[in-house]
Amino acid sequence: MNKVTVSILMLATAAGAHAKTSIYGEANARLQFENIDGGSSLSIDGSLSEFGYKGEQTLSEQETAFFDIGLGVNALGDSLGVSNGIISYPGLKVGQIGLRGDFGEISAFYDHSPVSKINHYFKLMKNDPDSIRYLLSDNGGLSPTGIYKVDGLSYQSPLIENNITINAALVPAEDPDGTTGISFAGRYDQGDIDVSVGFEVNVEQDSSQLFKVAGEYQTGKLKLGGQVQMSSSSDTDYSSRNFAGFVKLPLKFSQLETNNRIMAGFTTLTNPADDTVDQFYISGLQEIPWTSKVSTYSFVEVLMYNDLEDTRTVIGSGLKIGF
Repeated sequence: MNKVTVSILMLATAAGAHAKTSIYGEANARLQFENIDGGSSLSIDGSLSEFGYKGEQTLSEQETAFFDIGLGVNALGDSLGVSNGIISYPGLKVGQIGLRGDFGEISAFYDHSPVSKINHYFKLMKNDPDSIRYLLSDNGGLSPTGIYKVDGLSYQSPLIENNITINAALVPAEDPDGTTGISFAGRYDQGDIDVSVGFEVNVEQDSSQLFKVAGEYQTGKLKLGGQVQMSSSSDTDYSSRNFAGFVKLPLKFSQLETNNRIMAGFTTLTNPADDTVDQFYISGLQEIPWTSKVSTYSFVEVLMYNDLEDTRTVIGSGLKIGF
């Protein structure tokens, strides 16, 4: 059963639950110019658009049942499906059904694992046009990169000592010969300092391990942050090391309030013969929020890959309208 069929069935089930529900989403379109060593192209893309349906049902004074089913859609296209965890259009973007209360939150989910969710530090908008895939070096499955979505069972603790949360997930094997995955992350949020650390095994692929530590520090309106990520696969004998950082700063140009972020990352991929291939990525993103629901944005990103010998550059701007 594909993700589109699953999402439709989940929406139908939720609609009959008589829960307190709401519809949410975002229409997002951008014009972008892409240049690679082999040539260049100009395109209009609506693939960051989404549509979702969520709600909750009170069970008692302490417990609540909830659901969230979100679809990734292309507002300007009609291709279908989900491939390798990357949404085509339409496709299930997030699915979650569970219970929350004084004990925390327990749910069945289709989403990023607890370790992959640590990538939230780099986000400026809900759906950024510059790619976390390239920042973390999507290497075609040679080793886990912490960018793909999975399904499983998760638990998130309530606040511990007012600033610590723990998130753990069990990710079942996709086939009888597969291995069950485990993902664990902890977060310490003390106002100006926000740090997360996580470790997972057999999540994106069998016989793999991924470790990540990331965080940010805020001083005034300025946010500085970064991460270290290490992963390996005993099936392919490849390993990956990534170091990344970002700066976020709201700035005022004339009468316009803007949100700005620069992020950069360096990745080294090591093969079974201990040969290494390096990749460098840098991007800049600016958002101009005209209202709480409407924003325009502009971005540029540069990827140097194949041991920094090849370059991919993308420049674009877009409009997003939330509801």
